[in-house]
Amino acid sequence: MTDWKLKTPVCLIIFKRPDITEKVFQAISKVKPPKLLVIADGPRPDKLGESEKCEATRQIIEGVDWDCEVLKNYSDVNLGLKHRVASGLDWVFETVEEAIILEDDCLPDPTFFRFCEELLEYYRHNQQIMVIAGTNFLFGWKPNNDSYYFTRYIDCWGWATWRRAWQHFDFEMKQWPECRDRNWLAEFLQDYEVAERWTKTFQATYDGYINSWAFRWKLACWLQNGFTIIPEINLVSNIGFDNPDSTNTINMDSLLANTLVQPLEFPLRHPLSISRDPQVDEFIQKIVFSGDSSYLRSKMANVWLNLTREELEDIPQQDIITRILSSRTIDQAITKKEKNLVQELMANMSNELNETKAIQNLLVAMLYMYPHQLPLQYDLSRIPQWLLNNYIKFLLEAPIFFKEMGESEEYSHHLRKVINTLHTYIFSNPTATNSQELALLLTLNVKFFMDFSPENLKEIYKKRAEIMEFSLTRQGYQLEYDFPERIPARSKIRLGIIVTNFEPNPETFATLSVYKHLNRDLFEIILYSTQASGHRIERYCSGHADAAVQLPEDLYNQVKTIRDDDLDLIFIASDITSQTNLITLLSLHRLARVQVVGMNSTATTGMSNVDYFISGKLSEVENCAQEHYTETLVMVEGPSQCFDFATEEQLLVTTSISRESLGIAQNAVVYISGVNFDKILPEVQAAWAQILARVPNSILVLYFLNHHSKLNSSEKAFKDRFLQVLGKHGLNENQLRFLEPLPNRADIKECLKNADIYLDSYPSSGMASLIDPLEAGLATVVKEGESARYRLGSSLLRELEVTNLIANSEEAYIQLAVALALNSQLREKTSEQIKQKMQRKPRFLDSRSYSAQMHALFQQFFSNYQANAITTKLRLRQVNLIIFPDWSQSEESLYEQLGALLIAMVTRPDRSNMTLLIDNSNISEEDANLLLSSVAMNLLMEEDLDVSDGPEISLIGQLSEIQWSVLIPRLYGRIVLERENIEAIAHAKAENIALFELDS
Repeated sequence: MTDWKLKTPVCLIIFKRPDITEKVFQAISKVKPPKLLVIADGPRPDKLGESEKCEATRQIIEGVDWDCEVLKNYSDVNLGLKHRVASGLDWVFETVEEAIILEDDCLPDPTFFRFCEELLEYYRHNQQIMVIAGTNFLFGWKPNNDSYYFTRYIDCWGWATWRRAWQHFDFEMKQWPECRDRNWLAEFLQDYEVAERWTKTFQATYDGYINSWAFRWKLACWLQNGFTIIPEINLVSNIGFDNPDSTNTINMDSLLANTLVQPLEFPLRHPLSISRDPQVDEFIQKIVFSGDSSYLRSKMANVWLNLTREELEDIPQQDIITRILSSRTIDQAITKKEKNLVQELMANMSNELNETKAIQNLLVAMLYMYPHQLPLQYDLSRIPQWLLNNYIKFLLEAPIFFKEMGESEEYSHHLRKVINTLHTYIFSNPTATNSQELALLLTLNVKFFMDFSPENLKEIYKKRAEIMEFSLTRQGYQLEYDFPERIPARSKIRLGIIVTNFEPNPETFATLSVYKHLNRDLFEIILYSTQASGHRIERYCSGHADAAVQLPEDLYNQVKTIRDDDLDLIFIASDITSQTNLITLLSLHRLARVQVVGMNSTATTGMSNVDYFISGKLSEVENCAQEHYTETLVMVEGPSQCFDFATEEQLLVTTSISRESLGIAQNAVVYISGVNFDKILPEVQAAWAQILARVPNSILVLYFLNHHSKLNSSEKAFKDRFLQVLGKHGLNENQLRFLEPLPNRADIKECLKNADIYLDSYPSSGMASLIDPLEAGLATVVKEGESARYRLGSSLLRELEVTNLIANSEEAYIQLAVALALNSQLREKTSEQIKQKMQRKPRFLDSRSYSAQMHALFQQFFSNYQANAITTKLRLRQVNLIIFPDWSQSEESLYEQLGALLIAMVTRPDRSNMTLLIDNSNISEEDANLLLSSVAMNLLMEEDLDVSDGPEISLIGQLSEIQWSVLIPRLYGRIVLERENIEAIAHAKAENIALFELDS
């Protein structure tokens, strides 16, 4: 390459991105083209600051410092992408015969220029070759050993062409209507589905809905039956995906973003003949244009299984592997052929990762299976360093929903192993870069789903929290915080409530009851959210608080905003255990003097800065409940939560639902359930199928609890899976009805009128989802487990005293559901009983009484904090005595009284257990300390007293009413002086403190 010199003109297309333009310009400057043609669009007048960005970008071109003719085609006005590039390239090929073309975000390897120049010459007179591209998106797959391949698919992220090819470019696409009408693409592409896709694309481009010059160029090339040349390896990387000024390249998760480049070997190995490779066309169509993950997985499996150890050490190959593993091919359905491959892989997978093909087998297995389904390696020291981060990401992958019996338990065991492994790895070498990277991976992992594990989760959540705390600390976040001393004049307890948002969801309904009826003379309430919903319930919630704050976007300023408000307590209302979100990261910080979490988080947080966990007596197992929590567990009377539906209580029905509209016979037995599909285990599906099989003329109706308008692909996959389960039990698909998501609670209640029995899911049960069927008077069948997260639903039934609807095993659950279906009188009696109990406003719907319980708890929490703070500040001991000297009396009199008092205390045998508190409310601390020091020094010199064993002596200073209320119960007695500060005694309400005689 050192003897080669570029002769071909280079065209650079720029706009408003000086940072990345500079990088591409530097790449061009290294090969010193003799002619540089620059195309630039003008700024848009409505975009603030764009004119300056355009000028800064153009200024880069003035840095040409080699022998070069620079030609500029700059537009003063904004023409837009398609017009500017098209007109600019018209100018280029009016000026030169051939050119290498780069846009401002296409960063080439130096060999790209030689590759283009040699092939521009080699195929100069071959009319069939239209484009020489610099990109290769075959991800390591090589159809042959040539230096380049032929395809019909053009790419314009670094390319070259001739005037003789560009002359066919037709901006108006004049031939398209005729091509469309005679279905030319179907004949040309020989694939109906692909032709249909491109027909839509070209039509949208023709109609102006797609702002693209490139699709126009593609059509022009195809009309000439033209070929594109692509190199055997990637020579150009698009670096514009992570730039805030990017327009068309904004998806950072794209497989095509920031791909690595490699130098191409010369001399080129030319193909023996000019012919399109159908396999290359298929690959590009399916991956680049169709996003077919299944096809990509299949191709990569074949490539990776045949990689040598040397190829695995190749950095570009490692980059490809990382990209593919990040593309979630794991979610795609597996064909029968692939099942055989997976079985073979699992048989071949060895615990010894240094064995031949072990890594290759592992990589391919990672494309097809979730980690809990594989015989994996948990010894991280055995994983190659280049793979480690991606391996941890893979280990943390959670399935969208479980498909096999026992799978949820396998996943829970697996996740426990992963956390234990990570914890050991990180804290055995905390200064290592790998440790910090792996801790960050866990911290950023969104889903942490342990709800289906029947075991005590305390230790695993504690380790999870320790890893996240480690990660945030290493990133520079200050998790601990010393709050300033409270201003004595502040009489109210300042309470913060933090949630992700105030939307109509169970978290909001449960949170509102926490603070809605708190005494505002005693509490100041501030609501914090990370997202604004704009919903009416957000305004309603704000109306029951003193302030509502939407937090900044970044974590540092979120923490600062909350800390600046100097909170006494904060109630963390979002779920911070089954998922990691901004509220989770915030909760790792000390945000308030006291931090509290409730049952929106269904397990202990494990976090050192969360002090209390509020549950309910009807949710917890007696005697051993505290063993499951790192926080201090506090239990309210009744269920753990109360729901206030506020603005969503009285809504109008928007959907007409009847048995007739659902195609259900009037005499059918209708079971119904509201579901989050990811929580309906195969075991539950099988149980529901057994119930239907045992009850003649029965139907199960399911409605989704998330209120989006249409079923998404995951929910459809769940539906298909459930229908298969029914088939295995000899049932037909008409016995299962999935409803489109219902818009609001009124529609859900309207739907419930058509049902006979409500089936709660298990083992993890909810509370909010049961309120609607209970209000409808439906007999509600619940399975109860041993931990609080498995007793939420049953706690509602216990509150209603309908415990006959609670099953303690799966078989009991099935039998109960069947018995209710076969006995209409039992069903009606149960329904009436539920209706009567619900009319009496049970505690889980009585937000006023629930707020009263919260009022008492919050006061107790803050009192405990104040007690600890005062104990530390005043150095309280076992025997705490207080005096109220009259500091206005003469110094001689004060010396005499205090001296006698100190002598009496120092000579007591229990002095080491004593603290003497001295009120100094009407004298400065400095003056009081000066006088006390003088008294003590005189005693030491004159009386030869030893004060090393006590007592402690503390000046009280200025205390608030709240602080006095905390201190007084901790006082053993008051020593009466000859002259006292009567006003101070009255202010402290100390008249009733027991009097203490020192000689007693």
